[in-house]
Amino acid sequence: MLDFIRKNAQSWGVKALFGIIVLVFVFWGVGSFRGKQKSTLATINDRELSTREFLNTYQQRLDSLRRQNQSLSPEQLQQMDFKRQVFDQMVNQILLLQEAKRLGFSSSDAEISARIRSMQPFQEETTQTFQMERYKALLQANRMTPAQFESDLGQDILTRKMLDSLSSSVQAEEEQARELFTYVTEKARIEYILLASEDFVDQVELSDQEISAHYQDHKDRFRQPARMKMKYLPLTPAGLAPYQEVGQEEIETYYRENKDQFVRPEAVKAAHILIEIPQDASEEEEQAAEQKIIQIANRIKRGEPFSEVAREQSQAPSADQGGDIGWFERGSMVESFEETAFALKKGEISDPVRTRFGLHLIKLEDKRPAGVKPLARVKGEIRSWLAEDKAAENLEDILDKALSTILSTGNIEAAAADLGLELKESGWFSQEAGPEALDLEQEALTELFALQTGEVTDRPIFLDQGYLLALKTEEKPAHVSPLETVRDEIVKQLKDRKAMELARKEAAVVLQSLNKNQGSDVLAEYEPEQSEAFTRRGFIPGLGMNPELAEAAFSAENNAWLERPYKVSRGFVLARRTERISPPQEQWQEQKSFWISRLNQNQKESLQQAYIEGLRASAEIRIVSPELLTY
Repeated sequence: MLDFIRKNAQSWGVKALFGIIVLVFVFWGVGSFRGKQKSTLATINDRELSTREFLNTYQQRLDSLRRQNQSLSPEQLQQMDFKRQVFDQMVNQILLLQEAKRLGFSSSDAEISARIRSMQPFQEETTQTFQMERYKALLQANRMTPAQFESDLGQDILTRKMLDSLSSSVQAEEEQARELFTYVTEKARIEYILLASEDFVDQVELSDQEISAHYQDHKDRFRQPARMKMKYLPLTPAGLAPYQEVGQEEIETYYRENKDQFVRPEAVKAAHILIEIPQDASEEEEQAAEQKIIQIANRIKRGEPFSEVAREQSQAPSADQGGDIGWFERGSMVESFEETAFALKKGEISDPVRTRFGLHLIKLEDKRPAGVKPLARVKGEIRSWLAEDKAAENLEDILDKALSTILSTGNIEAAAADLGLELKESGWFSQEAGPEALDLEQEALTELFALQTGEVTDRPIFLDQGYLLALKTEEKPAHVSPLETVRDEIVKQLKDRKAMELARKEAAVVLQSLNKNQGSDVLAEYEPEQSEAFTRRGFIPGLGMNPELAEAAFSAENNAWLERPYKVSRGFVLARRTERISPPQEQWQEQKSFWISRLNQNQKESLQQAYIEGLRASAEIRIVSPELLTY
């Protein structure tokens, strides 16, 4: 049986079998075949939640989640406790449905039909009319029948009516919305002293005993997985293309018959200098940015090289390249930026241009008119395309020849030589992280690690666009790295940790001095820095993300040092708020309706959540099969 599965592992039948086995193991574990699985997962008051109902819902929501995140791993699902999330959502829905029925709410077939016909996914895109075939196809793709979907939708309509009725009296007041708006959008600035841990590294001394003890206490961190090396033949169109003969006449014929592929639109090559303006910038900040870009423009007019000024002043990612952003075509830049760039003459510099990113000065370096790319420029591309096409046509024959040689000689090097192909060699790789040059599925890596050293694959391993034949050349078993190979890593880690502790202690001493007499001597020694304005969201320019420090700054009085040092990535910070900036009245008037609506929705959701928690608190919920909710 196992030999049959190994030989037919790529067939749909065997894949389906493995899928069933995996699903069973996910939910029941190895020991569950010993007895009959319970049909009930839980009871909620007098309502049974069946195992089948839960598994179906779990699978539907898992499929939906994986469509959004295809790389989602079993470990991530376990960390999310995804099974429990689905179970809790189902319990909440059952309780809401029970309460809605108790209170006399109902949903009709007409309401369900109207809701379905109004759903955009079920409508034809151009006419916006409901399409029955589209409806059925989408439900089938999501593992649902129309009857099941319509039943679920009816229940949703029913519970939604009840919740809307519950929260219908909620109406956010303008004053409360203004408070929320101010809380979210107001800003602060701090003056801070950074005691950087790197300044204390040279003071740290470590003994051999400390290093050895850390190694012994943390051996699991230095555990290396099993690794292997291999020689391999990647039989893919791209890999085999260099070995295909493509004549000049073939290239010219392709170019002549497919000239539309080589049409080149108009393009320009430009550089720019950017002064950023935040989306929520105040009038003062906008005026400061305008003054700065004018000063920069004047420097360039006086003869300073554009690239040098860009390196010094630009806030764009291209600053390190002297502002150079290379060639671009129409449709690839923000409209106002693009229109200005294409209107410039070669060597000309624009007036300040406003985009959503801020203010720009644009210099046109070069301009290229629309036209057809000459054959000389695309000859290499055409040759690669034609070579890959030929390789794809011959791929099965090449695979057959390689397998024939391997099966008769057991020698992959002979197979490569017979075909005139280069036998590639991998570096060390593990089963968790395959070789860099190949994008291998876990199934393929498992097959490779199952080989004995010196053994050649007796059947091809499937790649995305071809096959892989491999010889396992070396193997290293899983092991713990010896101390001498990780000593430098441990020394750095311990020094960084101790340096951070020294920075913390020094910060406490400095703070004590500051609080005694406002620390004029301390301020002269440490030269405090001024931060840019920041909000309660917690990102402080120059210090990074630190919500705790941000909140403390907002809660403090101006010019009073915060009562303790705050840890940041580079060390410890002593800070005092120098300014608290209220949002302008004009901004509130522009955004008032949004904030009232947002607060209204928040209050409704809070009320509804409290209601659900009340229902759960008074309900009798009994889990009959807890093993279904564990991993």
